[in-house]
Amino acid sequence: MPRMRAAFPLSPRRCEGYARPAMKDTARPDPVAAAQRVKEGVRDLARGAIGAAGDLASDMAEGYRRSTRTFKLRAAVIGSWAILSVATLWAACPSSGPTNPIGAKGTLLADSIMGRQVSVENESGRIWKDVVVTLEGGWRFEKKTLRPAESLVVPIIRFQKEGASAPPGLDPRTITVECSEGRVTTPLVVAR
Repeated sequence: MPRMRAAFPLSPRRCEGYARPAMKDTARPDPVAAAQRVKEGVRDLARGAIGAAGDLASDMAEGYRRSTRTFKLRAAVIGSWAILSVATLWAACPSSGPTNPIGAKGTLLADSIMGRQVSVENESGRIWKDVVVTLEGGWRFEKKTLRPAESLVVPIIRFQKEGASAPPGLDPRTITVECSEGRVTTPLVVAR
């Protein structure tokens, strides 16, 4: 029985009578020389860009010198507006992260149902151990731990000094937080 060939063979058909030409060995470029050429090209490109920027700046300065007084005043108004806008945005945006070494934030909650309260928040990413919160005058409150992003809210009357409770009308302005992470004295922000 004769062998039938497929209509679309999977491998190319070999030519029996022809010899295959040998592959040529091409010389490879020297990588050090190629790297040097690239380095010089980048350096030339940078010099050209700096030169073009200098030319553009000098052209703009020359155009500004030749412009009318009205144009100069408009440019001064727009430039002042841009500077004031950037300064306003910079001043209005709050800083991110804790504002002191241990990340303590103190707030005085005035006149709530429970009376005056002090809130201390751990804004750091570390657990505070053996926490001691001290108000002005030596009034203290102790807590074993305070986790990251956890708040501690304590009524003023729970602060102690020599076994006595703090008076309900106490109006502290600063707070000292001591813990395993360090010690910081920070002003109390009054929240209403």
